[in-house]
Amino acid sequence: MTKTNKSTLFVSVFLLFAACSTIPKIEVTRPVMNVTPTSAAAAERFRKGYSELTFRATVSKDGKPVEVSGARCTLKNDVFNTSFVSPSTIRIPTIKGKPRPMRVTCAINGNSGYKDGTPHRRGKIVTGTGRVGVLATLVSAAVVAGIDLWEFGEPKSDFYVPMGPPNKG
Repeated sequence: MTKTNKSTLFVSVFLLFAACSTIPKIEVTRPVMNVTPTSAAAAERFRKGYSELTFRATVSKDGKPVEVSGARCTLKNDVFNTSFVSPSTIRIPTIKGKPRPMRVTCAINGNSGYKDGTPHRRGKIVTGTGRVGVLATLVSAAVVAGIDLWEFGEPKSDFYVPMGPPNKG
């Protein structure tokens, strides 16, 4: 294969992947919601700061994911929970101490599904090259490791929950 053919193939595969990975979004018209702590002890773990995730439910149509509106959903873990109708934006606070993964379950018109979301440490690790870069990496990694604050998702991001018909087996 020539260099030109490889480049053309790469661009074609990239464009095909990009076209398949974009899902037209339904506008969110509901107000932003907050999660509810599962207990008084859980509420004490809420810290300043939060992520706003937009939860979107999808079904498969002609082999491609399509967003649907009106799915009834629940969001739960050991620290917080809430119920909502998709699409909705939910404000999830920063949590002290590592929480369990959250599970989002949605259902509409005989289709249902769930997706888990994993928490990540709040903070960024600075990296670099050379002696100074290695030192910066080590110092920032130590600082982030010492921070026991956890978040779900990026500050404003979409969280897709794939749904399908019940398994018959």
